[in-house]
Amino acid sequence: MRNHPLITAFFYKLYAGRGTILMLHNVVETEDDIVHPDLEITIKNLESLIIYFKEADYDIISLDQISDYLMPKKKSKKFVIFTFDDGYKSNLTLAYPLFKKHDVPFTIYVTTSFPEKTVKLWWYALATLINSLEIVSFSYLGKNYQFLTITSDEKLQAIREISTIFYHSDDIDELIKILFTPHNIKLKDFTDNYVLTWEDIIFLDEDKLVTIACHTHNHFSLKDLSASDAKWEMVYSKSLLEEKLNHKIKYFAYPFGKIEHASWREFKLAEDVGFLTSTTNRSGNVFFKHHLHLHAMPRVNVTSYQSHENITSILGKRQTRLNKGKRIIID
Repeated sequence: MRNHPLITAFFYKLYAGRGTILMLHNVVETEDDIVHPDLEITIKNLESLIIYFKEADYDIISLDQISDYLMPKKKSKKFVIFTFDDGYKSNLTLAYPLFKKHDVPFTIYVTTSFPEKTVKLWWYALATLINSLEIVSFSYLGKNYQFLTITSDEKLQAIREISTIFYHSDDIDELIKILFTPHNIKLKDFTDNYVLTWEDIIFLDEDKLVTIACHTHNHFSLKDLSASDAKWEMVYSKSLLEEKLNHKIKYFAYPFGKIEHASWREFKLAEDVGFLTSTTNRSGNVFFKHHLHLHAMPRVNVTSYQSHENITSILGKRQTRLNKGKRIIID
């Protein structure tokens, strides 16, 4: 009974709000290419999303247009915004041609250590490590860890739990050394293969369909930094993008973006730095009320496994489960 289409439609109408900001990361060609299920979507599933929203008569808009949709009686249709975090090469090679084909806009929130080639893509090194082993064991800060990684569910759970250790680590370099050096996994290989260059970003920025936005410099959990360091992450990446692209950068996304990574202090910092809007990774749709909370805008994460669900359920009924019945997600 819980999957009855009338029930799904009811929750969609109740929870879909004014519109939706989708959060994506890396794009791969086929399901066989998936390395990190939490961060990837196939090109086929990405296109199916675009087609779904077109056929559902959504306005597919850019971040520049969102203010018009948050004012009552300004616009009648629901909107959707496609955003990609970090700055993966596939945003250019796979996603960009698809958005050009359908003539719809999208945003890339760039972590500027990506094109600077100083990023440490430990999350892809971690996924590669876990996918190659049946047991992952290590010691860190006097604690022993062991994870079974035989099934796909075990692998995904291990990725998530070890990632949490990384999020809050004061010495990522030591953790990288402990986990990857014994297996001869070099982070430089991931940087060389996965990230956009400055030339790529400049090329994309010249297309009116593409909005380049800011995602800090080092992709640290801002809540774990001092206020001055968190602000530096925003200011430095914003200024670097503005220097390279020769125009203002108006939009921002918090790295990781859940409540343990960014909250009211970070929202105020983003506003003070001069961003017009800032997006989180709190799962939810956008309501009129969010025009009063432009630096706490929720998004709906879309990944390799979620994209197989009915999209109406993702936008409606699923939000009741994730947010315990709460409709408007701000804090």
